[in-house]
Amino acid sequence: MTDDAASTHQQPAHGPAPAGLRAVQQTRLRKVLGTILAVLLGMSLMYGVVGTYKTAISLLVASVLLLPSFVFNQRQRVHLAADWMLWTLTISIGILAINGQGLRDTALLAYPGLLVFAIMLWRNRTMLALLLGQVVIVCLVWWLDASGLYPSKVAAAAATQIIDIAAVVGLTAFASWLIASDQRKYLHALAQENTRVLQTLEKLEYSIRHDVLTGLPNRKLASEALQKAMAAAEARRFPVHTLLSGPASGVTAVQYLARAAGERNILTMDMGGTSTDISLLRDGQAMTSNAAEVGDFPVVMPVTGIEAIGAGGGSIAMIDDGVLRIVIFCSV
Repeated sequence: MTDDAASTHQQPAHGPAPAGLRAVQQTRLRKVLGTILAVLLGMSLMYGVVGTYKTAISLLVASVLLLPSFVFNQRQRVHLAADWMLWTLTISIGILAINGQGLRDTALLAYPGLLVFAIMLWRNRTMLALLLGQVVIVCLVWWLDASGLYPSKVAAAAATQIIDIAAVVGLTAFASWLIASDQRKYLHALAQENTRVLQTLEKLEYSIRHDVLTGLPNRKLASEALQKAMAAAEARRFPVHTLLSGPASGVTAVQYLARAAGERNILTMDMGGTSTDISLLRDGQAMTSNAAEVGDFPVVMPVTGIEAIGAGGGSIAMIDDGVLRIVIFCSV
């Protein structure tokens, strides 16, 4: 494994969220949306039962307007889904307050909760925009009530109540931001540590199956490839299947190297202690045969197509008094 390949797994130290946490964000947003939608539909039903139809219809409309957030989240556009949800709820709460009791309406108590949700979903900029938008909506609700353009069902609240609401919302936003900053720092550190652990494990796995000096596959990798091809139980039941498994392991190793090098057609040569064997890989696959020989005995079963072309141990060519001589070293 090269350093360049390993570096591709590094997570940025800063950013909107670690890449490994995107799935967590999507799952979290889906749970938040489901809970809010259930609450809105339940409240709409209860207000309809008691005859407060205007509020019931407003809650039902807010529920319908939340549906695009589900679609965006399903398409992995988590940030757009979160922003749509937060702004839909912020505006809907303002409408409920205008149609209800103005600044005294209990719907405004949900504003701090929306700021917490924004921080939970890594939407810092949206949280700041929501804070400003909520203050503007609160001022608009008070002005419509105090001016008589859209009076509430109770006496208009004093202008100083705007300051109280803004202070509560602002303190909630500040506390949420502090908590989220610490959480983000720890989550980034955890993601980077997990990446380092995974890279270490990958290097260990690679070193177990490859030679340290050459980087070529070792016997461990070849053995695992053969074990995948034939289980131990099958070998005990049909021991004939283990015939010629030694030369076949060399072909398996070359097949692995060919795939890593991007080669499709390769002629293999395996020089051992007793023979020199060749085989052909065509289009990345080893050639097979339905018959073979072990000594003087025929074996009729599918085997890897391997041909012995000479003795093992190697051969040395030399010129002796003008005569070319081939000396074959064969180990027994």
